[in-house]
Amino acid sequence: MGMGGESCAGRLAGWSVAASSSLMGARHDNEDYHGNWRTDDYSLHFLCDGHNGKRCAQALGSHFCGNARVRLAAVEPTCDIQQVAQLLLVAYSEAVKAATKTKGGSTFSSFLVQRATGYVIALQLGDSTVGIADADTGRLLDLAPVYWYDCASCETKETPRRPAVTRAHSFKEEEELQRYERHLSQFHTSIFRKRHPEATDVEDRWLAGLAPRFSERCTTLPEPARTIEAQGSFPRLNAELVEALHTLSSAPEIIIWRIPPYCRAVVFAACDGFESKSAMPSPERLAHTLLWPYEALCAPELLEGTVIAGYMPAGGDVAGLSPQMRLKQIREAVYSGLPDDAWRKAYDYSYDALCASIEEIEAGGIPPNMAIASQASLEFATHIAVLLLSDDNVSVEAVLIEPQEEDNRLDLGNLDGLCNLDGLCSADEEEYYSASECPSPTSGQLLLDWGPLLWDGDMVSVYV
Repeated sequence: MGMGGESCAGRLAGWSVAASSSLMGARHDNEDYHGNWRTDDYSLHFLCDGHNGKRCAQALGSHFCGNARVRLAAVEPTCDIQQVAQLLLVAYSEAVKAATKTKGGSTFSSFLVQRATGYVIALQLGDSTVGIADADTGRLLDLAPVYWYDCASCETKETPRRPAVTRAHSFKEEEELQRYERHLSQFHTSIFRKRHPEATDVEDRWLAGLAPRFSERCTTLPEPARTIEAQGSFPRLNAELVEALHTLSSAPEIIIWRIPPYCRAVVFAACDGFESKSAMPSPERLAHTLLWPYEALCAPELLEGTVIAGYMPAGGDVAGLSPQMRLKQIREAVYSGLPDDAWRKAYDYSYDALCASIEEIEAGGIPPNMAIASQASLEFATHIAVLLLSDDNVSVEAVLIEPQEEDNRLDLGNLDGLCNLDGLCSADEEEYYSASECPSPTSGQLLLDWGPLLWDGDMVSVYV
């Protein structure tokens, strides 16, 4: 792909098809770094959304993948999932150490699929998104997490059935702001929050900053509430305060789901470039666009909730237009207002790519979707994001998981303590999972033989 774009796809062992796509978009460089590593038993994917340069994202992603590969190479196909999660956390902590020795910063999102069980482990830090959707409908799966743990609070809890998607760590969330307030009070430093100056009326973006009590100079923090920041990122702050910020911002969140049997699913990690200018205003719209992009482009609600809707002329409803006319009318409404050559060049590239794809479809081609043309589906989706005014890098990692026969999947009966199914699954699912004695997780602990997991901003410590 041109314009700073890249792509990768491949089928493995008949059980998974991986694909990825990345566009530089309206930026002058692509600071995203992503990749995957797959075997007959595991599929590991990561996405690092860099800022202030790409060195931190590259170091974080490459070291994480390298460390995880070494550890997963010796893991059995049916290894207890909490042990696999522990390995990923150790790989992550080692990658953080390497990344902080570079420049800039990065968010981090990763997921791993265990073929034998259908488990999906998500590690989330920042404002990218990890989700699981039904490949046949494009809808997010409604799943109760088997396990949820926040390393920032050493808290674990039962969570109800809901769309299988991670939450973004941003300062618009009161929980994140209050967490910073509690920890920074000992440094005689207050944190303030303000609306992002570049946010439009339909964007809910916020910035936070530090105001030391004995200093007139404030320090603005990265927009996500959780990121990895390299050494030297906060030169005006003293060493103790910088260390506290590192601990606050680098603690990931862990979610473990299980893909239902016989379900053809897509697991994805998408950067916040899809959310830029509300191009994809909700996780549901994001999932639908990634999995069924042509259908999303033709949907009546294409512009609902987006920034671009405010640029359309009076009576400029695209609902009744053909796909080609939709593209043309959207472009005519915004193109003259694009502020620089980089944005116009990126817009032209994505517009032309979409027009060419639609011409092929109208000539008898099959509209791409993740189930039949994974790579083409993701490329189509990234171009839609640019068309709808995303002004950021746009990157996605995804894998199509083919359904496994029931008798080929590991029974959960041996995972005492990890899975709490009472009230979270349907009767059929409870009968299938057959976990007869599953006590609720103890608050603050990942259970079984490796004790509570604590995150201190430097190393994952395990106490038994």
